[in-house]
Amino acid sequence: MTRIHLKARGALMPVILLMLTLLSCSRETATAPGAPKTADDAAEVGPLAARAIALAMAEPQIRQQILGDMRDSPFSEHKLVLQDYFATTAGARVLDAIQRAGIDSDKLRSAVQDARRIQFYVPSTDQRSSWQGTADVLVVANLTRQVPTAGFAPSGEAVPIALGKGMPSGVGALFVLQGAEPMFHRWSGPTAATATIQQPDETQIGSGRIVQDGSGHVISTTDDTPAGTSRASASAALNEPAGTYLTRLSNDAGVCDNTCPPGEHLEFIFKATASDNPNMYVSAELSGISPSPGAVWEGWWQVHTSRVSSIPLVTMDIQVWEVDDPPFNEDDPFYCTAVSPGCPFDWPHLEPTFQPEVWAFTLCENQPDGCVDLQGNLHPAFSVTFKDRSTPVATTVTVSPQNATISKSATQDYTAQVFDQYGGLMTNQVATWTSLNTSVATVVSTGNMSARATGVGGYQTTIQATVGGVSRNATLNVLAPATVTVSPSSISICSNGGQGYLTATVKDQNGTVWTAGSVAWSSSNPSAATVALFDPRVGRVTGGAVGSATITGTIDGVSGPSTVTVGTCLPPPTNCQIQYIAGPNYLKVTWANADATASTEVDINANGNWSNVGTAGPGITQYFYPVGGQHGLFYGRVRHVKSGFLPSTYCNTGSTTVP
Repeated sequence: MTRIHLKARGALMPVILLMLTLLSCSRETATAPGAPKTADDAAEVGPLAARAIALAMAEPQIRQQILGDMRDSPFSEHKLVLQDYFATTAGARVLDAIQRAGIDSDKLRSAVQDARRIQFYVPSTDQRSSWQGTADVLVVANLTRQVPTAGFAPSGEAVPIALGKGMPSGVGALFVLQGAEPMFHRWSGPTAATATIQQPDETQIGSGRIVQDGSGHVISTTDDTPAGTSRASASAALNEPAGTYLTRLSNDAGVCDNTCPPGEHLEFIFKATASDNPNMYVSAELSGISPSPGAVWEGWWQVHTSRVSSIPLVTMDIQVWEVDDPPFNEDDPFYCTAVSPGCPFDWPHLEPTFQPEVWAFTLCENQPDGCVDLQGNLHPAFSVTFKDRSTPVATTVTVSPQNATISKSATQDYTAQVFDQYGGLMTNQVATWTSLNTSVATVVSTGNMSARATGVGGYQTTIQATVGGVSRNATLNVLAPATVTVSPSSISICSNGGQGYLTATVKDQNGTVWTAGSVAWSSSNPSAATVALFDPRVGRVTGGAVGSATITGTIDGVSGPSTVTVGTCLPPPTNCQIQYIAGPNYLKVTWANADATASTEVDINANGNWSNVGTAGPGITQYFYPVGGQHGLFYGRVRHVKSGFLPSTYCNTGSTTVP
């Protein structure tokens, strides 16, 4: 295998060669003993599957099917696993097309199932973001250590390919079948592309960890980025436990992968071994890093579950590798430089005596002295920072909304979030909710991190959410009736059935009129006056025996009074009339006396306003009112008044018009 040195961005090869760099086998990973995967099987299955898929892609609908299925893949570089794909409905359509092309699809599927797991994808970012399902494709088998020399076209023809001689003209997308490595979800989630596999600027960052024993056998594989997340701090978002974390990676010199094809992304592997478990190492892979000079990744990403500590003493070595794309079969290691602070070994070596919790290393490719010029100055290629991370604990709680106002009996929903000491959102937490004044509002949980408060009485209370002993408060104002004003403040009504009306005005503690609910009415002396609800804010008072009573309007425990006097009332006048006399220009009001010893008050309503215009003495049955320059519609009313008696009710005259 040939080691390929990383080049600075700008040393671009011809575009044809850039595509050719994607053809050969990728690095091999350790597999469980007894797995049915051999080089001979791969040599046979690879070309057979590549040619069969190419023949199927002669059909336009199959090309669109594959394009759409790769677009929907949640994994970095939109990869599919051929064995899994053939088991889907979409994959079955591809197998049907293979059958129509004259190849026994059942035998092909059986052979593929028995072989090493195979990834099926388009390695080139440019092609993934430009190919729209056209027939200009090649399918290449890359399942052995031998560099492939041919790819298959939809016609079934084997098209020769060779490094240095250029790609056959007219190839819009090169599809590769290669031995499957662990695949991790893209942090960016679903693509927004519609006609291509991906968008040109779509990030391909994904990450995960592979735990292997001393023999290289895989113990477990963890995809630490759920599909669809967009958080840069994937591990922090998943509440990862204690361990050693990469927190920063800086591409100081603009290192890229070999020939630096446009749109290329870098993959890094951190192989960590801790002294407390030397027979286990964790291979943590971070993909999709930009090759642009000065590009920085920051977050919380676990490279090992162990922590560097003094008691017990735990040290850690971390190898840093950049993963080469095909056809370059060896990955590139980085080494610490001799002048890097805290880096006395070829690989980063973490000890408790280094800077507490933070270790920064400057790394360069292949040899330590490769990063130092003749004057001994350091020219770093990559910088990485590791931090020791304790188990996340609830540190900060937020509650939303922070301030709310509701009316009594109304509800307010709340949500809480809890963050650890690193600022990571903690999931799968449960909040306890409390109202610090239950006479104002109560609160009940509606979910792990949600609650609903109900207004009970008017005032202010604190709604508190607590997670892991950490609390956060929110203020809830509950509006309720605070004052009741009854008007008029006093009235007089006739005994034995006389009636009057009282109106209650209700306001909350902010002085805003309260319209909800009905006022309850009561009388302090029902023998003199009773009261009944007429509408939600009006009480009708009925006189009984001569006397007085206090009428009270009450709502939600808040009351307002009015005084009612009940007395003997005079009988009202009868046969009341009004007419306009044009000559003298006056109004004439007439009536019949019901009590000849009583005087008579005369009121005139001119254009909607009542005014008392005079009082006629006992025995008089008419009254003359000069209108002057007034015009319009006029009304009249009269009532008897007499000392020692309550006034009679009014006798209305009807109306007349003054031209």
